[in-house]
Amino acid sequence: MKEIGTDKKGLSDVVTTVLIILLVIVAIGAIWAFVKKPIDTTTQRVNAESLCLENQIEPIGCQKGSDNALSVVYRYTRGNTALYSSITGVQAQVQGASGAVSIQSNENPEIGSSKTILQSYADTPQNVFLITTYETGAGKTQTCRSVSISCQVISIPANASFRTGGSNSPVIPPPNPNNPPSSGAPGNPGVSINVASSNGFIGPTTLTLTSAITSNGATINAVEFRNAASSQPLTRLTSSPYTYQWNNVHVGTYTISVKADYTYNGQTTSIINSTVVTIRQAPAGSVVVTSPADVSSYTIGQSIPLSVSITGISPLTLDKVSYFVDRINVLNGTTYPSYPQTWRPSVAGNYHISAKVHNKSNTIVAQSYPVSVSVASTNPQIIDVYACGTLDREGATYVLTGDIGADINYGACLTVSADKITIKGNNHYLQGGGLGSQTGTLPGVLIGNGTRTVRNIKVENLRVYSFGTGIRLLGAEESTFYNVTVNNNNINGFEVIDSHFNLILNSTTQNNGQYGIYIPFDSVFNTIRGQRIGGNGLGDYYDSDQLDDGQTTNDNDI
Repeated sequence: MKEIGTDKKGLSDVVTTVLIILLVIVAIGAIWAFVKKPIDTTTQRVNAESLCLENQIEPIGCQKGSDNALSVVYRYTRGNTALYSSITGVQAQVQGASGAVSIQSNENPEIGSSKTILQSYADTPQNVFLITTYETGAGKTQTCRSVSISCQVISIPANASFRTGGSNSPVIPPPNPNNPPSSGAPGNPGVSINVASSNGFIGPTTLTLTSAITSNGATINAVEFRNAASSQPLTRLTSSPYTYQWNNVHVGTYTISVKADYTYNGQTTSIINSTVVTIRQAPAGSVVVTSPADVSSYTIGQSIPLSVSITGISPLTLDKVSYFVDRINVLNGTTYPSYPQTWRPSVAGNYHISAKVHNKSNTIVAQSYPVSVSVASTNPQIIDVYACGTLDREGATYVLTGDIGADINYGACLTVSADKITIKGNNHYLQGGGLGSQTGTLPGVLIGNGTRTVRNIKVENLRVYSFGTGIRLLGAEESTFYNVTVNNNNINGFEVIDSHFNLILNSTTQNNGQYGIYIPFDSVFNTIRGQRIGGNGLGDYYDSDQLDDGQTTNDNDI
């Protein structure tokens, strides 16, 4: 006989187990419903962060000129084609003293290139960041916020000059006949003089005097540097290199000459070339980088001392000086008066060094112009240049071994297509088509090609004559052109197109068909200093925004 009580107990256990399982399922469902939304949100956030990390558009410069013209430069630093095609807008948000303002960009840059947004802005800008909007599908969008950078307020230097018509340009003769563009003919040697300042011709300063001699078959006996105000030479040199450092030069105007004593066909005589240099008083509230010297050279691992000279600002109000290498803050100095620091570069290349002065509220009260330094590898790539061609080996130094005549129908004589390249002209010539006869548009030197930005290029001691345009920058940044002569070209001397943060130092642009230096609206934050310029057909400068978009000019002889 079955025991009814035992069967009821077995049924009760089954029911209980089923109920427990159902309750667990219900509980899991409730918990999942509770946590699903945050998980979905977190997943979306992670996906968005991945998109923003993979595709980066960053601001690289923000500056306001004295006529309220605000310039924001941004660069597409990383990404892929699929993400690029999904960009629906780039917006710069500028923080000012009285709030924020948004500036919408009308176009997106290709990967590695830069674009500029220009707008009138009455407030005092403090910092800027970018908001990039992406189309993620099904009508949904995602926004990414960049890091912020500080904005700078500048004023046009009192000595800046602008020319818009040839009638205002001084008549300057063709290149000095003592130093003609054609070398090698026997007779008088060619003798040139170049003057560089350790701090942008702000007194007191150290002037570096350099002369390049083309012997033309003569024997050079001695070279003297002279200051016209003194009866005695500054120095007399009997062997190359003909370079002299004149220390502690104070405010004033100086006529400096170089005299070469030489012998040709048994007859001894002299030839002289001269230049006028003005050393100016530093303006109130200014900072100048005193070390390193402008256009100085170092090697990897060598320590570079950094220091400044500050004028017109009470030291009691100051907190620090921040040092920047290619616009990246690398060090801060806190020790008055020169705020010294030491930077040791680990990568070869050409760099721009500048400084900003901060008060105790961490507000920038002065900023310097940049100085240029070259850092060479301990095992450098040095390539001799005998003819026109493409310079495409990153980090290499290309050295002209002689003058180069160019076929004006071939293309640009020298094309630079890689970063950190140095061109040493050794005062040789690139000459296209015969002096003054060029009627084309091709440049003597082309830096970049408009599809990829090239950076940290240095061109020094080069002479470019008789091309369509002497030197054309077409997507170049943080590059330096030092002691470059760009004369007698059919159109412009320098063309600075879609190019930013470049230095044109101690160079000559004269007697070109249109402008000595042509800077359209798409190029900002370039510096022109110590320039000898004049006699150009349509004027000495063409700048679409009259330098208020960040271009600066200092100590130019025009």
